[in-house]
Amino acid sequence: MLKIAVPVRRRAGVTHEELAAHWLGPHRRGVAAHMRPDHYRVTIFEQREGTPYDGMATLWFRDAERGRHVLGRGAPEPVRQDGFVELVETPFDQLECVEHVLVDGPRPEGALKLVGLVRRRPEVTPDTLYREWREVHAPNVARALEATAGAHRYAVSFATEGRREPAYAGFAELWYDDAAASRAHAEKLAEDGFERFADTVAMLVGREHVGVP
Repeated sequence: MLKIAVPVRRRAGVTHEELAAHWLGPHRRGVAAHMRPDHYRVTIFEQREGTPYDGMATLWFRDAERGRHVLGRGAPEPVRQDGFVELVETPFDQLECVEHVLVDGPRPEGALKLVGLVRRRPEVTPDTLYREWREVHAPNVARALEATAGAHRYAVSFATEGRREPAYAGFAELWYDDAAASRAHAEKLAEDGFERFADTVAMLVGREHVGVP
């Protein structure tokens, strides 16, 4: 199944609250009804100093080509005309991904969610990064998460090239009851040297909202 992630930032003159209200209202309903993804979620990020995005949409399509089509120039007119594009910076950093779920726990509506955007270090090959991430770093994070009360789910998504070079090598998604559970998880993490292979560009804190379960 194709997973597509679209991190979004608002245009100058648009407030975070205005964008979030439109996104979670008419735009979310339109995407679900007219693009018809098999699954669809929107994460709205808390706006802290240096936060690069207001939110991120994640969509899954069993038919990969249809997914690429409806998220490109073939987007249905009701979605293109709903006013969302006028609120955000374009073009979008659209990531086609392969998802790996390390801890398959619940992801309740509105739960605390962390998204870590990752870039590969220039001297590291993609194959080396993804092998290290999949075989060393991700299992380390998963072990600590499974040992943490209030920590529920962990997935990593590796970006493929798609139609252009991806903005990020991939990203991690983690779900918790609250900030205390997130901090407890971080305290349990063992050092694994992942920073030698990749840079975590941003660790974004937000809440996830369901578009299509």
